[in-house]
Amino acid sequence: MVSDQQIRPDYDFSGARLQAARKAAKLTLWRLSLRLAQLQDPYHSATIRTWEMEISEPRAGTFFRLCYLLKKPPEYFFIPSKEPRPVPLPNKGGRRGQVDSAGMR
Repeated sequence: MVSDQQIRPDYDFSGARLQAARKAAKLTLWRLSLRLAQLQDPYHSATIRTWEMEISEPRAGTFFRLCYLLKKPPEYFFIPSKEPRPVPLPNKGGRRGQVDSAGMR
């Protein structure tokens, strides 16, 4: 049993799904980079390739532009993590070290 934590699955960005959506839209890396540039979000095709290879991930604004261009909901691009990560549970009865109005801990 894990104390003060719960285990929940996290989700990771899937470069393979980005590549599948790009290919389903019949876009090359170069053409997708041009479409992003038309939306005032210029990226080199090599950068998009790093997203597909999961070396890096697009920024949030760029990610939503990709969803728009590839006609996919944001959820499509995320898969459950292989290793769930522990997440701290909130403390019951206040935070540790919290100072009240009288300056007492």
